[in-house]
Amino acid sequence: MTWVNSDKSQFELNARGRFIVNSQTRFEDGSKVNLVAGELVEVTAVNGVAKEIEFERDFGGETGNWHEFEREGYVSSVSYDHFMIAGETFYVDAYTEFEDNLTLETLNGVYIDVEGVIIDGKKVAREIEREDD
Repeated sequence: MTWVNSDKSQFELNARGRFIVNSQTRFEDGSKVNLVAGELVEVTAVNGVAKEIEFERDFGGETGNWHEFEREGYVSSVSYDHFMIAGETFYVDAYTEFEDNLTLETLNGVYIDVEGVIIDGKKVAREIEREDD
């Protein structure tokens, strides 16, 4: 972020794009108070309104066994609550988001990018999208 207004309702990325923050904006790994110039963020926006702001560093104060991961590869098998890539098991739950018209049922044999968190030693997918191999 290169600029944030005083009430944190607008911010600018890379001195080019300006975004509006409203009550519908969702925050990941932080909150509105963490909007300050110099922070690295990833923004999903529609018509200049930030729908989701993901902070590069975690302000959530999570403790325990929470860590992020990202993997890509071909899905080799699928079950009702998990799938496998190269022998690694990845779980899905109610918070898993499927992109590119994918579903758990259509993953087998597809080359994907999966991002998620490790909770108590289990890799739980948060976002699954089709990837070019």
